[in-house]
Amino acid sequence: MPEQRSTERLSPFEDGKNIRILIADDSRVLRRIIKLILASQADIEVVGEASDGLECLKLATTLKPDLITLDINMPVKDGIETLKTLREFSDTPVIIISALPVEDDAMAIQLKELGASATVMKNFSEGPIGLASFEADLLGAVRAIQNEVCGVNDSGL
Repeated sequence: MPEQRSTERLSPFEDGKNIRILIADDSRVLRRIIKLILASQADIEVVGEASDGLECLKLATTLKPDLITLDINMPVKDGIETLKTLREFSDTPVIIISALPVEDDAMAIQLKELGASATVMKNFSEGPIGLASFEADLLGAVRAIQNEVCGVNDSGL
């Protein structure tokens, strides 16, 4: 009898394949910026883009990304409601993208409780410095999640 193969995709964090990312943001410009930043990395592939939470959930179901970037303020279904629904069927790591600082308020606690892996702040008011900071923070969050999933310790142990 032939051996049946699993149709479930192995995690790229384990098998060395590209990290497949879904971007969810209502701003076409910001989706483009995020896509350009992520595409600058040889091991990252943007597999889909959503402009609202409902579209994000549909794409998450069909594309089965390895990681999702999720804006908080979106039409149809905001980021918090989208994350709540996503957690009903998936444990895909999620990086929250927010224009508002969420480090010291109730929203940060709620996002962590819902399973957000990281939060990156959009801070483009500082021009190129803000964009460079956003790029470093976003890629840092992706790599931190990659290290966490792989069990890599930053101390080298």
